[in-house]
Amino acid sequence: MAVKGTPTREENHHGGSMVPARKLEKEAKKQGVSLVPAKNLDREVTLQGGYMVPSIIPARQLQITHYDNSQKWAWIFINEAPNYEELEVAKMIKIHWLKIVGTYEDTSDLTPGAKYEAVFLVKLEDNAIGWEQPVTLKLKVEQLDGSDDNRVDRNESLKDYIGHNWVDILAGVFVAPPRNKPAKITFTMFQHVTDDKKKGLVVKGVAIRPTN
Repeated sequence: MAVKGTPTREENHHGGSMVPARKLEKEAKKQGVSLVPAKNLDREVTLQGGYMVPSIIPARQLQITHYDNSQKWAWIFINEAPNYEELEVAKMIKIHWLKIVGTYEDTSDLTPGAKYEAVFLVKLEDNAIGWEQPVTLKLKVEQLDGSDDNRVDRNESLKDYIGHNWVDILAGVFVAPPRNKPAKITFTMFQHVTDDKKKGLVVKGVAIRPTN
């Protein structure tokens, strides 16, 4: 479901994403469905051991609770260096319950045996509030044949990043399985402290990339 209305635009005067050592030259700009089927992703690709590696899942293709409620989230455009491409991001207006989920449906195009990380690309604005409690991050690896199910959970305080530029929040690390045993990767960020009003989080997307 597309968000009604025309998203506003704002300039990012601080430069590009703080994604270390790997330039993200393209970021998909999908306006519509908030789910993340891999076959529909507009993806940057690079060569890793001869296989094509997707690098980013944009905010529009994440499942953000209340994403279509304009009193809770706003969809805006920013322009980023080096090419000042126009990117659509989700800007938190006011919420109590945070939940963001994304999936990468099939690992068969990743390099088998290589280690990858999934990181949320976010920014906490100067006026961000409600982040005294940490967020919980989960990464789940599900074999498509049902043979294995591995999960990693961790907590991180976003309060430390208020007023910073774009930062990488690690959801988890996984090893790409053999191509004949592909898996689905699910990554989640949530915080269910309902008596804390939260605002000021800006979500660009999730990057899936090699760890070295």
